[in-house]
Amino acid sequence: MIKVPTSLISGPTPQNALMLDGCSIIEQCIHSMEAKGTMYLEEHLLMIVLEGSATLTYGKQQYVVGKNEMILLKKATAVKYDKMGNPDNDNIYDSLMFSIKDDLLKSFLAMSEIKVPKIEGEIKTGVYPMNECLVAFANSMKPYFLDHSVVQPGQLRLKIMELLYDIAEGNRNMFLQILQLHEP
Repeated sequence: MIKVPTSLISGPTPQNALMLDGCSIIEQCIHSMEAKGTMYLEEHLLMIVLEGSATLTYGKQQYVVGKNEMILLKKATAVKYDKMGNPDNDNIYDSLMFSIKDDLLKSFLAMSEIKVPKIEGEIKTGVYPMNECLVAFANSMKPYFLDHSVVQPGQLRLKIMELLYDIAEGNRNMFLQILQLHEP
């Protein structure tokens, strides 16, 4: 079992990762191979799949996250994964994973002036489609993984805020699910 994000960042074969205040963004690309395993989530994890698909077994539920889809997983849980590349595109699997910490949500809510709706009942984990803004956002992250020395913490913080704004505007259920993480 791998611990996410710790094992992915400091493991024997570290993934491309960017760090902001202990909050990580991990890019993962797997070419021409299937990857299976179990990961233990140390932080809440937002996974965005840009190419290929990931089948996640989370408790008694199973989710298939396909191209241009996303899922939010709660921390302190074990998730089995099976990541497969797209057979129509050289079997490439491409995803971004974002660890979401409470203090980041607090600063977003304080800064954004977005009206926070009252959440009634629990918003269940689900796979959500990404709108055009979210797909563009995910692709705009790629250059930051190429040269780590040029990424400033303030710049990365703005990118995370952009992600949260895009989710708030483009996918109400996903945004409510993120807000629910902030609840005591």
